[in-house]
Amino acid sequence: METELKFEVTDPGSLRARLGQLGVVLGEEVPEDNRLYDTPSAGLRERGLMLRLRSTPERLLLTVKKTLPGNRAKVRREEEVELGCSLREAERLLALLGLVRRFRYEKVRSSGNLGEVVVCLDRLDIGCFLEIEARSEKEVLEAAAILGFDPGSGITDSYPGLISGKPEER
Repeated sequence: METELKFEVTDPGSLRARLGQLGVVLGEEVPEDNRLYDTPSAGLRERGLMLRLRSTPERLLLTVKKTLPGNRAKVRREEEVELGCSLREAERLLALLGLVRRFRYEKVRSSGNLGEVVVCLDRLDIGCFLEIEARSEKEVLEAAAILGFDPGSGITDSYPGLISGKPEER
């Protein structure tokens, strides 16, 4: 289960300082290439599913997410597997299954932990965002407040939705 909120960050340096004061050590920045797949008729999206192929310099991950009812945070069931093949081979297999790439975006992410809560600083072409992930909505909202963000201003939209201007674009 994944519960998350995003917050736009206008001053990443100040946020990094605040995280440091709280003992959060962000890891190195890792580039990610994210490719979202669906059937030609958007059958996965219609069922509330999202299929993502994520590549980093170290790993290739295939992730399926299912949107669940949430209150103030985004809640999704997430199943993920690390693939032992190349990106090209994975794309070939997805095409053989009749899936097509619907969206692609890149970001640079650095992550750390605030207790049991994962905090990620993401840089995209559209700006910088803090993503807070935890097991429960309560933990996400508490972490947001600790970090100086108004929990009510959290963004539940996906990065593809923010990039495309279409809410919840998968």
